Parts: sequence; structure tokens; C-alpha cells
Amino acid sequence: MLLAAGAILAAGSPASAISCSGNNCSGKNPDSTGCSTASAYTQTTANAGYGDWNLELRRSNQCDSYWARVTGYHQVAYVGATISVDRRYNYNGYMTYQSVHVDHGQALAYTNMWGRLAGYSVRACLSFDQGLGTVCTGWYS
Repeated sequence: MLLAAGAILAAGSPASAISCSGNNCSGKNPDSTGCSTASAYTQTTANAGYGDWNLELRRSNQCDSYWARVTGYHQVAYVGATISVDRRYNYNGYMTYQSVHVDHGQALAYTNMWGRLAGYSVRACLSFDQGLGTVCTGWYS
């Protein structure tokens, strides 16, 4: 009976509570805010001779926020890179809003979030160190 009561309590506890929404998520970690648990993403894989990895622009509908994530980068053992979220307003020029460096051999990395605002679109980019090029997703709003 004690085990059954413990199971009921554990089942009623949420895995992680959402702690921000929209612009209040800007600059915050998607994991620690609970936003990464309910995210959808668009994805581009660009294997430009530097390994097999995925660049993702992720969005949490519950948090109404975006962030960039790269997975599988550990296979690129000889060069680092920077992942970023770029934003633009009404299709005018863009600026980098969030970025983080990915060390060579690192399996997973992601940026902090940017809360979605009306009129803005975003994309994720991966820029290889040593001037080896940049790959980006399409623009999404």
C-alpha cells in the first residue's frame, strides 16, 4: 500500500513546469524553463564535408519562443563553430540575437531563447570556425 501511494504522488508531479512565455523567455535557457519539453522544430542538415550533424530552429508553442540547437556535432572532431538565432523585422536586414560557441567534439549545444514578437522572423545558423562557411535554416515567423 505504501508503494501504491508513492506511485500516485509521482504520477501527479509534472516533469517540468513552464516558467516563462513570449518575450519573458528571451535570453533564458530552454531546458531550465521547461520550454524544451514541448518543442517542435524545423531542421536542416548540411553535410558540407565537416561531418554528420543537424542544425535545428526549435520553437516551443507553450512558451512562444525560438532557439537554435545543433546535434551530432561530436562527429566533427577538428573544428569548432558558433550556432546562432538571427532575427529580422518585416523582411528587412537581420541581426544575431543569441549565439553560443560549439567546441569540436561536443555532441549537443543550444542557444538561449528569443520570445516571438509580431512582425519578426527568425532562423538558426551554424558558422564554422576558421572561415569554413555558414549554414542556415530558412526564415520562420
